[in-house]
Amino acid sequence: MTYTDAQIGRVLKALEKNGLHRNTDIVLWADHGFHLGEHGLWCKTTNYESDTHVPLIIVDSDQRGRPAKCEAVVELLDIFPTLCELCGVPKPDGLEGKSLLPWLKDSGRATQSPAFSQFPRPWFYREKPEYMGYSVRTETHRYVAWKNLTTGAVDFRELYDMRENSRFEEVNIADRPDQRELMRCLSLLFPRSMILP
Repeated sequence: MTYTDAQIGRVLKALEKNGLHRNTDIVLWADHGFHLGEHGLWCKTTNYESDTHVPLIIVDSDQRGRPAKCEAVVELLDIFPTLCELCGVPKPDGLEGKSLLPWLKDSGRATQSPAFSQFPRPWFYREKPEYMGYSVRTETHRYVAWKNLTTGAVDFRELYDMRENSRFEEVNIADRPDQRELMRCLSLLFPRSMILP
C-alpha cells in the first residue's frame, strides 16, 4: 500500500508540475476489498463488507480544495457515468450505474439505490461452484441469498443490520420472524439478471 501511495504521489506531482492539475479529474478505486482474518478468511472470498467495500476517491478539478467524506452506498458501475458527466461526454444508451456528481456536490446526500455483488461457493475457480451468493447492500442492511446452481432454489439466507455490524457482519438475523418482510422487500431489489426466485 505504501508503494502504491508513493506512485500515486508521483502522478499527482507530475500533473501539478505540468500545470495539468487544474483541468484534470482524478478517480482512484480498487476492484475489491480484502479479508485480513475477519471471519477466519483471507483474500477476496465473500459478499461481506470486507470484500465489497473498496477505496473510491474522486477529485473534481472544478471543486478542488473542498475535500469531503461521503458515506453513501455506491457501486463501481457508477464510475463511468460519473466520468462522462465530469467531462461533458454524452452517456451511451443502456448504461448501467448513475453519476456520482450529486454526491460530489453534497457529500451528506443519502443513498438512493442499493449496491449489488455476487460470489460463488466454493470460490476456487478450478471447481464448479455449488452456490452463487447474491448480495444487496442498502444504507442499513446487507442481505445475501445463496442460490443452489443445480436446483435454482435459494437454500440459505443471511441478513445483517449494518448499523450494528458496521464493518464486519457478525450477527445473522435472517432466522428472526420479525425480519421476514424486510428480507422479502430486499429480495425484490435484485436485478432480473440475477434470476432470484
